[in-house]
Order: sequence, then C-alpha cells, then structure tokens
Amino acid sequence: MHENKLARFLKSEVRPAHPEEVSAVTGAEVGFVGPVGLPADGHLRILADESLRPDDAAGNAGAGAPEGPREYVTGANKEHTHLVGVVVGRDFSPEYADLREAEEGDGCPECGRPLVMSR
Repeated sequence: MHENKLARFLKSEVRPAHPEEVSAVTGAEVGFVGPVGLPADGHLRILADESLRPDDAAGNAGAGAPEGPREYVTGANKEHTHLVGVVVGRDFSPEYADLREAEEGDGCPECGRPLVMSR
C-alpha cells in the first residue's frame, strides 16, 4: 500500500494502528482482523484497492469467467481464526480507492503493456 495515496484519499495524516487500538475497535488481535462482521458503528471504514474490485456484483472476474468469484482468506476477528472463501461484494462491501504502489511488470490500465521502471 502506498501510504501517501491513502492519506490523500482520506484527506488526513495516516499511521499504523497500535495493537491495543486494533483490539479495542475490532475485538481481535493484530493478524486476525478481517473485513467480515466488523461493527457497523461508524468507527471503521473498510477500504480496498481498485485491484480488488469485482467486475460484477457477484464477484466474478468477468462476464462468463470460468473461475467464478475470486475468493480470499481473511482474519475472522477472533483469536487464531481465519475465514476461507471470502468474496468481496458478497461478504463485505468496501470503499474502493487507488491505494496500491505500482510495481515493475504491472499492466498499464490503458494499453496493458507491462510497467518498466528505470532511473
């Protein structure tokens, strides 16, 4: 994640949460926090990079895609527990933003050619 992109999106300074802050807000220790079932009290915003946005409401990677919805493993907001088969849009609905740091080989969003980095 590119922290400056996150700060621009939130229009605020950002910093990593302290373990006790994570536990107080989510009820889980760091490493077991996930987006499914978090309290809907307005304290938390679930953000995801645009690269995680499903192509349709069911989470399919494209019309007629044979692989179906993309499934993820996330924390379960419970000590030493994870959820398997989590689908964005079905199990939780994040806000999307461009938060990812570009890396060599990433595809250009316009032409599809791989990104080349140089000085």
